[in-house]
Amino acid sequence: MDGIHLVITGGEPMLHQSFWFKLIKTLIPDNLKNVTFETNGTVKLDKDKFDLKQLDVDVLFSISPKLSCSGNSREKAWKPDVIQSIVEGETDMYFKFVVSNEQDMPEVFEYLNYIDNGNYNVDDIDIYLMPLGGTYGDKFIEVRKEVAKMCLNYGYKFSDRLHLSLYGNKWGT
Repeated sequence: MDGIHLVITGGEPMLHQSFWFKLIKTLIPDNLKNVTFETNGTVKLDKDKFDLKQLDVDVLFSISPKLSCSGNSREKAWKPDVIQSIVEGETDMYFKFVVSNEQDMPEVFEYLNYIDNGNYNVDDIDIYLMPLGGTYGDKFIEVRKEVAKMCLNYGYKFSDRLHLSLYGNKWGT
């Protein structure tokens, strides 16, 4: 085996930084090469609890900020200081936005401008768009097609919800 890529997701993994650091540092096999943390970007990287330089793996942060279509307020979802803490952790990151149509794009652009605040170049960070949808059906298929077109138009990457296509909206898939 060439190496393991571990993806840590579900809830907000950055709430448990000490746990993940200890797990990766002591319990994971030697062939672990990459770890991706899927976070909403609202909890700062705490270097005292989670010192990335001590880990012998490549760490990637998939930051998926909540847009207004999620029902979250900007005050809760938009945290430039959190993004800066990840940048200062000298790790790779990308942004993934869950969108349903073209009307969501101004908020995506506004978020990217807001968190940038001159500290780093957002243009150098990969941006993914993922179609909104909790169930598989005709509406989701149309949203997926529209989001794929938006990715082509803006030069962003597409992140599908393959599990919906394969299994529908079932627990345990």
